[in-house]
Amino acid sequence: MKLIRKLIVGISTICLLVVTFVSSTYAWFQINSRASVENFHFEVHGGQGFQVSINDTNYGNSLSTLQLQKVMLVAYGDGEYRLDNDKDETVYHVTYDQAMNEKLEKMTDDQIRTVVSEKIKLLPTTSRDGRNLTDLYNSSSHVSTGRYVEFSVYFRTASRRIEDNFAYDIYLNGDDAEADDGSIVDPTMITSVITDVPLSANMNAVLTTDNGKYVTALKRNNAQSQRDSIKVYSSNAVRLSITENSLREYAILDDENNPVLDENGNPTKGHRYEVTSENATKIYELNDTVNKNTNLGSYATDYTGGYTEGELDAMITEEGTLIEDEKLALYCSKFNAMYTYYNNLKPDAKIEHISYDNMPTTIRDLSEKQTITRLISGEDAKLLTFRLWLEGWDADCFDGIKYAVTVKLAFGSKRVEL
Repeated sequence: MKLIRKLIVGISTICLLVVTFVSSTYAWFQINSRASVENFHFEVHGGQGFQVSINDTNYGNSLSTLQLQKVMLVAYGDGEYRLDNDKDETVYHVTYDQAMNEKLEKMTDDQIRTVVSEKIKLLPTTSRDGRNLTDLYNSSSHVSTGRYVEFSVYFRTASRRIEDNFAYDIYLNGDDAEADDGSIVDPTMITSVITDVPLSANMNAVLTTDNGKYVTALKRNNAQSQRDSIKVYSSNAVRLSITENSLREYAILDDENNPVLDENGNPTKGHRYEVTSENATKIYELNDTVNKNTNLGSYATDYTGGYTEGELDAMITEEGTLIEDEKLALYCSKFNAMYTYYNNLKPDAKIEHISYDNMPTTIRDLSEKQTITRLISGEDAKLLTFRLWLEGWDADCFDGIKYAVTVKLAFGSKRVEL
């Protein structure tokens, strides 16, 4: 039986750098207004001991923006676009006529960039498990709708020798790390320029002062006959999920559900990547680490902290009432800026809050270095699926993406001797 003898914190890192969402205006409750994904930039740096690939064929220590756009396009197209495992990682546009004639259209790099820019648009969605996404009315949002970003990358150890007998535990890094060449890799961060939003409806918001957190009633027309405004970092509404998939073997069956036999009479086997378990997906909720977060709240839920509805209503004043219960400030729908604003703006199309008990578990602190996947020397690659979306229940998800949101993902590793 194999025993773990030693755990070594590796200095090797993988970084996914500078993911930028840009839109001139973003107000998710306005008709035809949506945030767009542009200049989506992805790089992989360093990586002693482990490598990455978009097609499980061409492995190396780096991936370009174009490579990422290719796998984004494949995920979005849901069969309409095909990625080849050739040296050039060719993408084909598959139409019915072309498939029937066995002639596929090879896409140019400019065509790939254009389709990604025009078709993949961010609209507020939500997810309990980080894999299945819906809108706030519980209608399914498949990746082919272009409402969120999805892409998959293969990870494997550089060593292809099982007898080397070691593994790397890969985690999302929250601290500066030194790469193999001695350079310093920045930690994971999600940042954006602050947006100052003049209100078009009344809202309740939890605002932070030096003395604590206050829930305040803000007005469309205040006592001075002017609009109140609120400052928001769009980055605080972004969610990231990472799903680990492993290669699984399955029996190939015919139309009558009988095993297909090979020339020797043995059942034939196939392989496909599948989610390893129902708990494999991790959802990250990372506040703006540069500008700090606005503390408006996390999810609009039915959490009350034991207070009655009347007591909660009494806490909402123009001057502000101190909220000492952290969960109340984060999760009570009565104090959620997005939720109260939208329902005041659209009284005939109100949304309901979610149940606190059904709220997804998110990782807000990277200091524990939770393992995403384990790569074992010589074994098959692991396929990691990344999803980025705007969490519609987040208090920051309104009038939000006016300026760029930059997502920088850095991966570290811990070497494990087996």
